[in-house]
Amino acid sequence: MISTILPQQEPQAATYNYPCGDLLERGRRREYISICVSLYKASIKGDWEAASIILNGRENLVRFSITENKETPLHLAARARSHVFVRNLLDMMETKDLKLQNEDGNTAFCLAATAGDVRIAKIMVEKNPEVLTIRGTGNMMPLYLAASNNCNEMVKYLYCEQMATDGLTDDDWYVLQ
Repeated sequence: MISTILPQQEPQAATYNYPCGDLLERGRRREYISICVSLYKASIKGDWEAASIILNGRENLVRFSITENKETPLHLAARARSHVFVRNLLDMMETKDLKLQNEDGNTAFCLAATAGDVRIAKIMVEKNPEVLTIRGTGNMMPLYLAASNNCNEMVKYLYCEQMATDGLTDDDWYVLQ
């Protein structure tokens, strides 16, 4: 039944809120490749000491895609479950930066939901509650993404958050049952 619902809800790529991609454009790639690789490694390892050195004087890098999949350091840190790293990145970011989506349409919050990390989710919601209702892969709400990945504690958290269920359509409720 899900396969009949998903194609009807599939978002168009133009609706995604992509991060800045200037660093990975052909003309600038050589100039920034070592910075992107170093920041990528620090983000997936949760190495804030290394990241802070890279970001010092380049704070705007927190809103740039550093992977071909248009992921920011926050996307990577959320998936890697790096609590301290996420908190420090969020301190450098504006609330609107949490709405940035990767190539698949996922915000960093969606990735935290699929990873089942409630602590990171709470930190992000504290910064910008709107992340609860921004749809990700397959036009699915973070609540559905958590449920489909068997992240029970995340589902409980998201289900109890008022905004997480406010944006659900009838189709969403049907799929969640």
